[in-house]
Amino acid sequence: LTGALRDDRLNVESLRKPVEIQSVSLKAAKGQAELANLVAALGSSHLRGGGTVHDFAHPDLQFTADIDRVDAAELEQMVVPSSAGKKSGSSGPMNLKGSGTVSIGTLTYNQVVLNNVKATCKLEGGVIRLDPLSAKAFGGDQSGSISMDTRTQETAFDVKGKINKVDANQMLSATTSVKQLLFGMLSGDLDVHAKPQKGQDPARALNGTVQVQLTDGKLVGTQ
Repeated sequence: LTGALRDDRLNVESLRKPVEIQSVSLKAAKGQAELANLVAALGSSHLRGGGTVHDFAHPDLQFTADIDRVDAAELEQMVVPSSAGKKSGSSGPMNLKGSGTVSIGTLTYNQVVLNNVKATCKLEGGVIRLDPLSAKAFGGDQSGSISMDTRTQETAFDVKGKINKVDANQMLSATTSVKQLLFGMLSGDLDVHAKPQKGQDPARALNGTVQVQLTDGKLVGTQ
C-alpha cells in the first residue's frame, strides 16, 4: 500500500495539539509503515525527515529528523501527562520506543539555549536520551549527553558532558541565581540533574557536580 498526504492534520492521543502534515509519502506493509520526505510542524517547531514504524501495537520507530527549533516548555504544555495517557489507553508516549539521528537549530529550555544541536536520539517509554550530543552553548561548545524523563508531572533531566570556552556570565545567569557577578571563559565537566516540583524554577532544582577552569576571569567587587 502506497500513498501520500498533503496539508493534513494528525491527531495524536498523547498531544493536545495536532501535528500539521505539510507533505509525506507513505508505504505500508504488514506490521510496518515507511514515511519519506516528511515535512511537518508541531506548535512552533518545523521538521523535515522520515522513518519507519514497526509493530503498531508496540511502536518501534527508526527515524531521522531535522528540526528548526524546539522549545521544551512549549512541548511540556502540549504533551498529555503520563497518568492521563495511561487512563485513556496504551498508545501514548509510554508505549513508544525507537532511535534515530536528530539535528536541531535551536533547543530552548527556559533560559538555557543550545544551538546547532546534533545527537543520536533514543526513545524509551517516556524517556528521551540524546547521547552522544554536541552543541553550541553560551558562546562555546558542549558535548556529552542529555536525558529527559517525561513520565513525571514536571520533566526531569540529567546532563553529563564537557563544556569548552563558554561565557561564564551567560551560563550562570541562565542556570543559577548568580547574575552579572562572574565573568570569563569556563571549561570543564558537568554531571547535573534536576527533578523540579510543579511550578518550581528548574534552576533551583539543579543538583550534582561541576568541575571547571576559569580563564580571563573577573569577579565583580574584587580586585
